[in-house]
Amino acid sequence: MRVIERDTDRKAQVNIFVKGQVQALEEYGEYVDPKDNAICCYVPIDEGHQPKVGGRFSGKTLAVAYDTFVDGILRKAGSHVAKSVILHNRKLDTETFLCKTSKGIIDTDITVTPLEHAVTIQNDAPETIGTIELRLYITRQLGDWHEIGKVKKYYAHESDMKDKDTGGIEQKVGYNRIAPIFRMSFEKDTTPLEDNQPKIYQRRADAKRPGTEPWAIFRFHYRTEAEIREEKMSMSFDPDDKDIGEAHTLVLEPLPPLTIGAKPLSKNDGDVSSRSESPMLPNTPAKSAQPIPKISSPIKKPGPPPNPSEATTMSSPKDQAQAATPEAPSVPTADMTAKVPCLPESSTKPANALAEKSVAVAKATTKKPPPSPLAPEKKPLQTSITPAKEEAAKSAPVTTNTANGQKKSDTPPVAVVPSKRSSTTTNGMTPEPKRAKSVPTPVPTSLPPSTLPTAPRSSTPKTLSIERQLADQRKKLEDMRRRRAETAKKQADIDTQMGPYKQRMAEELDRLNREMIEEESAYTEEAEHYSASVEVLEEFKKADAST
Repeated sequence: MRVIERDTDRKAQVNIFVKGQVQALEEYGEYVDPKDNAICCYVPIDEGHQPKVGGRFSGKTLAVAYDTFVDGILRKAGSHVAKSVILHNRKLDTETFLCKTSKGIIDTDITVTPLEHAVTIQNDAPETIGTIELRLYITRQLGDWHEIGKVKKYYAHESDMKDKDTGGIEQKVGYNRIAPIFRMSFEKDTTPLEDNQPKIYQRRADAKRPGTEPWAIFRFHYRTEAEIREEKMSMSFDPDDKDIGEAHTLVLEPLPPLTIGAKPLSKNDGDVSSRSESPMLPNTPAKSAQPIPKISSPIKKPGPPPNPSEATTMSSPKDQAQAATPEAPSVPTADMTAKVPCLPESSTKPANALAEKSVAVAKATTKKPPPSPLAPEKKPLQTSITPAKEEAAKSAPVTTNTANGQKKSDTPPVAVVPSKRSSTTTNGMTPEPKRAKSVPTPVPTSLPPSTLPTAPRSSTPKTLSIERQLADQRKKLEDMRRRRAETAKKQADIDTQMGPYKQRMAEELDRLNREMIEEESAYTEEAEHYSASVEVLEEFKKADAST
């Protein structure tokens, strides 16, 4: 069935299809129900068929929604809402239907089955059993929305086959012209919906619909072909001949046409759009752009900078540590402490190390005097001092050196700063191995050749022999063949499972080809219309220019 709206470009077409057949079902005896202005017809169907709904809507509007009813119960709801008025070209297909079972909500196929445990009564009551209905809603005026009203919904209605399974209560089924003998059953051997899918479908069923009422209602009464022929109904739609049947013009209240790009004037919608398009900037700058004055504050201490030459006259490592701290202004205090995590007092070790280094530098830079006979007598005294007095012994020659000149400078620097004693602190703890290795120890020449360090082996890989290459290549070939065999086995399993879906895939392909042809024809018509409009417009412009 096809409908159009007067003085607009909005139109729609809805038909009933059967799985396994490409063409839509024929339609007979089209009429308009005076109660709700629904467009009704009869379609021939047989027991065991699995029907589905296919349709399309095109035209300028804001929102498009549709509900599919089966035997009077809402089984599926769909919608397409744009941000502004656009030229819609939407599908109205419903191939599977929702059903409530004891295990949960399922989305499955429907099958034509005989109607049992029911009494048919010819009256003017609404026809439910034996009908498939699609209600289409669109926006004709911005801001119009309405509730769906009191209808039976799938999630609040138990399985419609309860009466047949239990053989209990009889139902009264009303009809207008042909009594129904079929109803739809659901394929129960289906996995229930998981996660949030049931809630999503329920929200769609309960949501508001665009407009103030359904834009069009398509109602199909499915009966047997023999019953339809007995009534001598005329064919109103033939899938092989599109000239049969004309589009029904909807009787609707005229409203101003919608323009492409128009948006709803709702206050909430305006606030939301303004916030999404132009978000407010923060009043404070980003954290990455803020200065960090606290890092440099511990380093900048008041007072004049220390003189490097005064480091040689210090009498204790503690005083030297206090003066050596400002010498590294680019390193924060936290970083200096983090370098020696193994010491309980992290501030003592760097100060002592700097003090020892300053003493060693002072001794190394002191002018070497000629050899003195007193030097051999000083060596036993330097080697016999205790670790507790080591720092005082080191600083004593330096102080005497400054005061007396060359008498105390006869001590060689090697005896004052041995490589092993410089690694011991006053508190008796051993620092990190890396600081102890700062002074390289030469390899003694008296060691046997076996203990000398050997040169590292070359990193260049050795060329594989042809036998090794042949064996590796055979293994790779066998592995590739094994993987191909496994993949072929998996593909065979997939092909076996895909067997029942081959027909559905063929149907889908045929349907897409048919829709493609329709789209091409529609595009051709629109392109011709556009060309004609341009030509007429140019003619009028030329006529105006000549006058």
